[in-house]
Amino acid sequence: MYAPATMALGIAGGELVSADGRLTLTFAPGTVSATTDFSVQAVTNTAPGAVGPAYRLGPEGAALGKPVTLSFAADASDPDFGSMTIATQRVSGFWVTVEGMRRDPAAQTLTVTTNHFSDWSPIRGYPYDTRDLYGTYGLTQTTDIPFTATGTAKLYLWNSDASGSTYLLTGDVTVPGSIAFGTSTCVPDATTLTLPDCVAETVGSPTRFRWGINGYWKLSCTDGSGQPFDDFMATSFDSLGINLVHCSRDYVGAQTNDADNVVGDQKVDCAAKGYVEATWDFHSCTAAGEGTPCGSGMTCQGGLCKP
Repeated sequence: MYAPATMALGIAGGELVSADGRLTLTFAPGTVSATTDFSVQAVTNTAPGAVGPAYRLGPEGAALGKPVTLSFAADASDPDFGSMTIATQRVSGFWVTVEGMRRDPAAQTLTVTTNHFSDWSPIRGYPYDTRDLYGTYGLTQTTDIPFTATGTAKLYLWNSDASGSTYLLTGDVTVPGSIAFGTSTCVPDATTLTLPDCVAETVGSPTRFRWGINGYWKLSCTDGSGQPFDDFMATSFDSLGINLVHCSRDYVGAQTNDADNVVGDQKVDCAAKGYVEATWDFHSCTAAGEGTPCGSGMTCQGGLCKP
């Protein structure tokens, strides 16, 4: 592999080009508040459909006040140029495509902006990014400490065939800043958490959506007499029965599970011990809500086609 390219950049910004000349990083003025040593290192590429090496951007965890522009050189005469896109590797090790990527046949580049440094790669022939799903969900839980939660999610489509579709589910979960139960009141250590990467899928006939919500909070509590104590709470919802194995679970009402929409409601009933219920509404990137692919000059951003 090529040696790393390095450069000290300050508040004025500038450009850093990889040693092989295939990746240019552009830093706008004010991206960093103090001089910072940045690097680009070509590394072995493990991304599906990889085009050339991957590039590791450093320093990891750099505090960026503005997004950095990544511009990859790409051969516009390549038959796959029209399906080339850019992927990044998540902490979990999974490669995912990114929103807002631009193809420029005249400049022969693939360009995207980012506010985080990790491993990046151009990839070709990726058939699924227009069918990633986006949306929101809700959770009501009365088992143990009762609470409600809401969240947003993006589901990256990994594979789809006659048996169903498999996704990498990412997103967040938010709970209230104060939670009351009995005579006690608790404050969570954070209201919004990033969900750990997990797998979701649509399978079976009739099709069912299988997924779960994974959140855990430390609680600082005060009882009715004013005495403080520590506790914790965790989400218990999953559609398969990995949690709350002795409780019944049923889908509520009609479910939608097709290539562009996954919408549903499932309740886990634990009788006297309470219940857990989740609702969800995930959809593919749409043009004016019509479910059509993004047209020329448009890219998928947050589930909508935007210029």
